[in-house]
Amino acid sequence: MDKKKDDIIELYNVGCAMLVFSFDTTDLTTKDIILRNFLAKSISQLRTIQLLNNSGQLLDCYIIYRSMVDRLGHLYYLQRTNSFGDFEAWSFLRQIDANNNSLSDVNFKDTFPKEFFLPTQDDKVRYKQIQKKETKWKRPDIEEEFKTKGFYFLYKFGYDYASTHVHPMANDGLVEYYRMIHNPPIEVEKYLNHQTQLITRKSTLISSLTVNECLNSSSLEWRALVFSFLESFRQAINDQDNEFEFNFFKMKKFIDDNEPLAK
Repeated sequence: MDKKKDDIIELYNVGCAMLVFSFDTTDLTTKDIILRNFLAKSISQLRTIQLLNNSGQLLDCYIIYRSMVDRLGHLYYLQRTNSFGDFEAWSFLRQIDANNNSLSDVNFKDTFPKEFFLPTQDDKVRYKQIQKKETKWKRPDIEEEFKTKGFYFLYKFGYDYASTHVHPMANDGLVEYYRMIHNPPIEVEKYLNHQTQLITRKSTLISSLTVNECLNSSSLEWRALVFSFLESFRQAINDQDNEFEFNFFKMKKFIDDNEPLAK
């Protein structure tokens, strides 16, 4: 990735961090907490893709990218069905169950760090309460969710394509092999150069769409400047005329002056 794109993404990450902190200026509902955390995760994963891409681990970027697309599909589903509370309860149950499954393994009972996995007394009480309600929440069909949203291409060219880099394929490691012998065929070089630019555009699009959806779905009222910042970021990363830096520094000025970006 070229330095100009690196600089644009770094400014974007800093700008989005301002948005994350802006959530904490008021009492948050369960829904707002999930949205704030999804926003923070989007920034973190975009930064990880940037680091992997710059270190030559191009195809591994798609593993994280698919996770980003998956989370965006979940976000659309949660907002459409207004099921943030049910999702939080289901997640709590699922994570407690996973911990208990690990704790109950007799083969590792003497070596397992139980202090990190044992539920608290409050956790036990809440677990029983949620169990009684028999939550019906299930993960969404990501393909159907993007079709419903009118974004079928995010599944076809995003989630489905990236899945070929998540699940084992017969040609896994071929690119890494060529990199080790320092003599990739010219067509492989062209492919890698194309993919390096493509994953940057893809991951920044998904991140900005996720941030946009988190803001629109929250209970906070955001300044129009925030959405101009996101749109100008997409323009900047695609080498279009933009006011990205101008919007970033306007946001920073609000923060420096202790003026909220949302209310």
